[in-house]
Amino acid sequence: MAFQPLPLTFKAFGTVHGAKGCGEPCNGPGTLAQGLTRKIEWYAQQNLELDAGKLLGYRPGMYSVWAGYRYWVNKFGIDPSNFGNFTATVESTWLVGATIAF
Repeated sequence: MAFQPLPLTFKAFGTVHGAKGCGEPCNGPGTLAQGLTRKIEWYAQQNLELDAGKLLGYRPGMYSVWAGYRYWVNKFGIDPSNFGNFTATVESTWLVGATIAF
């Protein structure tokens, strides 16, 4: 049996959103969002995908398993300085998943 390299694919995507509006009453008296500003938000995700369908002798692209990493800054456009450098506006997450195509 001849050696064949693993059917791996690297996929990446990202987005950049300009500053958004508030989406809630920004200037109403007594509101949590009073005077909040929004920032540019950016998001990037990279995945390494193994085509398990091809590896197991099924149709290529039918079954796959993958692992990835997501990095999201100024999540939902929220400026961390509005909350004393609130760190929940940054997401740094490792991901795993499986895909089945029909």
